[in-house]
Amino acid sequence: MSEEKIDDVLKVLRSLRSRADDWKTTPPTTTQLDNMIGDVERCEELVEAMVLDNKSIRKELVELRYQLHLESVRQEKLSSKLTDEIHKRMALTEEVAILKAEANKTEGILRLYDLTVMFNYYFTMPVIKSLEYGSWSELVEKYKALRADMEDADTVAAKELRDLQSKINLRLGGVDVDNIVNISSTRHDIAHSDLCSAAKQEKFLNDIASFRFGDAEHQALASAMVTLLQTVSRRRMS
Repeated sequence: MSEEKIDDVLKVLRSLRSRADDWKTTPPTTTQLDNMIGDVERCEELVEAMVLDNKSIRKELVELRYQLHLESVRQEKLSSKLTDEIHKRMALTEEVAILKAEANKTEGILRLYDLTVMFNYYFTMPVIKSLEYGSWSELVEKYKALRADMEDADTVAAKELRDLQSKINLRLGGVDVDNIVNISSTRHDIAHSDLCSAAKQEKFLNDIASFRFGDAEHQALASAMVTLLQTVSRRRMS
């Protein structure tokens, strides 16, 4: 058995293992892993063809195979996680598309996320004290009760707005309820102490209406909301 041949094979194997060791800091791509597996298989074929039965060579091959196995398992798990994530995002995208399609039926009367937060705040604001900043289920029940106060609203948009908001509440299952209650809690005293002052109430509602609205369409929608909600508020007070 030629010692020179053994040394040459060991140099190649150690070079391959050095590349594999680098993967601990910089994981390989799938192509790099496949190339390495091919290199190791060719080395194994060479060792078998040369009938090189050497302990050091066997050790290098075993360690290389083990590293390749670990990396293959890691990439399989990563691929599985990525696939799951893609499926989740596709499902979420589909859900958002459905909601947007429903919103489009109302000719842009609301933008889903911004107005979900906003309307929940508006519709629960007059009864926050009786709720004592209660649970989401309590807020939902109060919201359903308050809808009855608006049944005589004289615009189609108001009805579409209420119906769609009800659908969004059911779909989103209480999104940002903590934020809604916190906003209500922080501004509760201002809202109720100024309730009888039309000027202060209008300023307060306008301040809230500008929340998260940035373009002209949103500003126009905010103004329409203020008008509608002031009407409802005055009816409750009368």
